Amino acid sequence: MVEVFAAEQLDPTELDGVRAAAAIMGMTNVYYRFTHLVANKEYETLRASLRMNVMANPGVEKVAFEAASLAVSAINGCGQCLGSHEKTLRQPGVSVQGVQSIVRIASVIHAAAVTLEQAAAV
Repeated sequence: MVEVFAAEQLDPTELDGVRAAAAIMGMTNVYYRFTHLVANKEYETLRASLRMNVMANPGVEKVAFEAASLAVSAINGCGQCLGSHEKTLRQPGVSVQGVQSIVRIASVIHAAAVTLEQAAAV
């Protein structure tokens, strides 16, 4: 449902950029949440060595990529990634209310997706 709506609003390159943000955040959120939550802080000093080449040319404007990254990070609950993407969005002038709106929209979309997934499983 969300994918159909997104496909109507975005061209294929932009849609790929949003998918890339979701994929890369799915990976990095798990890793950085681990380094933050594990008791042994030595992991925070190690190189992540995760492939993030798509960030150089994601197919969407930087602010849109960062907004998608913030939304996914909020859904995945990665505080370190949330802080990084919020800071990056604020630098070009996205307001506090703008950042809040991104997260609010992400929370509603996530709730709808979970509800539809549960309904489909019944």
